[in-house]
Amino acid sequence: MSERFSTFEIQASSPARLADKLAERLVRWPAREPAREPVHEPGRGLSTQKPGVGLLALTSEAHAAAEPIAHALASAGGTWIVTTAPGVLSERGELEGTVGAVGLALPGVDGVPITSSRGLDFFGRELETELQQGRSTLLLLSADEEHTAWLSSWERDLGKCEAPLLGAGTHPERAHFLAHAETVQKSRCLALSFNRRWLPRVASSAGCRLLSPLMQVTRTRGRTLLELEGLPALAVLSQSTSQLEDAPLILLAAATTGDPLSTEGRKLALRAIVGVDPGRGGIDLSTELPSGARVAFAVRDPHAARTDLDLHLGTLRQTCRGTAPAFGLYICGSGRGRHLYDAPDVDVRLVRSHFPEMPLFGFQSVFEIAPEGGRLWPQVHSGVLGLFCSPS
Repeated sequence: MSERFSTFEIQASSPARLADKLAERLVRWPAREPAREPVHEPGRGLSTQKPGVGLLALTSEAHAAAEPIAHALASAGGTWIVTTAPGVLSERGELEGTVGAVGLALPGVDGVPITSSRGLDFFGRELETELQQGRSTLLLLSADEEHTAWLSSWERDLGKCEAPLLGAGTHPERAHFLAHAETVQKSRCLALSFNRRWLPRVASSAGCRLLSPLMQVTRTRGRTLLELEGLPALAVLSQSTSQLEDAPLILLAAATTGDPLSTEGRKLALRAIVGVDPGRGGIDLSTELPSGARVAFAVRDPHAARTDLDLHLGTLRQTCRGTAPAFGLYICGSGRGRHLYDAPDVDVRLVRSHFPEMPLFGFQSVFEIAPEGGRLWPQVHSGVLGLFCSPS
């Protein structure tokens, strides 16, 4: 029999009232449910009681309540991560532009928190150890230059290990809070590691329409893309966008596997274009491209985004046959949602159509991280779903 987890949603007139409403819920909180089997945590020995873990995401309008809510959760027991995002979501729908929060309670689940209090290098080693031990990880980063540069370095160090990791970069001025062992830590870099029983199936869907064919990168310098198949990258960009009537946001789509345009869902990671270098005919990107990448120029497109996500969800449904989806984590770029579709709850309704009874927790992000083709891919304007299944 599969575990039964649950999400919740709270809205209020002010951050203070939101904190009060959450405190009222703690009276009946299921966080102290015992684990179904003994679990082992590094450095902590064997434990037969496991309060479980939980995730809470507040809308930007509610960020002032993040720290007091974290203290209330610490008193209630268990391990909780509290973050803030422009929009948050559950299987009920999206919350955006209001004081609100969504949460996911996972009683009995083994979750080990990792913070950057001892520095990013130590954090990276801890995270790598967890992944090499076969655990999966949810990673949260404040999206400033320091953390983005560290992620690129750590991504290279991890090599060709397709890590069961999904993550997000959030607003650089919004820290995360860890409520654990009746204490609260504030951090700009935070992770939650799950044991081998909870390895997610991950799908990443790019919300774009391609403007050019995929081309081999033949020359780069740092984050500057200089040549595509021997042609100046800026010239290829100009040609690809010459027929556009308005001035949409142009992105770079990188192929993440050998079959990037699969009918089971495209394997593309979107990168932001942050500038051009006319003198060298180059294009400046938000992050470096891997050696030998194939790329195309792209534009955000609601129809293509909806169609591709639906294909990925159908493929996920097929791959998890024989197991019960216990819960899902959905991280989506802040350029999706109403900004992309001009309508609410489009992605949520798609997920619910394929997994109608699954608790879903998610939020909007500055960038997303997903494993594909033997490496981790930072990307933007994408929807990344981690599907956690119970053994049949």
